[in-house]
Amino acid sequence: MPKRSIPNIPKSSVGSDRYQFDVSLKETIEVIAGQRGERVKELSPTATNAQIIAKINELIALLQ
Repeated sequence: MPKRSIPNIPKSSVGSDRYQFDVSLKETIEVIAGQRGERVKELSPTATNAQIIAKINELIALLQ
């Protein structure tokens, strides 16, 4: 199944109070979807507990 594209910001929100919210939401979705920013690298199957904890912390920081 192909990935769906993230829709553009509606033209109706330009010039309104909602515009900044729409821009922020689109940027956040692009980061989560891996379309913006650095991609999170996969852990190796032999990762240690310390590496797993570091990766989880990296994901939490990305989502906040």
